[in-house]
Amino acid sequence: MKEAPDSSPNSTSTATQIMGHVIPLDVEFLEEIAGKTWNGDCTAYAFNSGVLECEIFTISPIKEIDEKLHFAPLGLIDMYNSGGAIEEFSCKETITIKARGSGRFGAYSSKKPSSFKSNENMRTFISI
Repeated sequence: MKEAPDSSPNSTSTATQIMGHVIPLDVEFLEEIAGKTWNGDCTAYAFNSGVLECEIFTISPIKEIDEKLHFAPLGLIDMYNSGGAIEEFSCKETITIKARGSGRFGAYSSKKPSSFKSNENMRTFISI
């Protein structure tokens, strides 16, 4: 076993990088969350907190709304766990998302939204 470096004022230590890779199937229960019609496509967002010097990845399955529209919410992207801010997500005439809290919301969309509206109940309505 490797010993921890000496933490005395005279010691010199350098940071060690740990590298790896992430794939959507690393996410536990992703297939169940995505639903039966999911084709395996995902979007990812890397959040670097700066304090802990690490990156947190949010993986979101891309939902095929129709042939021309694919959408995936990422959540409040300035939060440590951005996806955890999504309480509800539905797609009918508009895409409706209910979030815990407020802030910058990130999402993937294959088409540019025609409108984006948020209300005091933390609900966001996106028309595409």
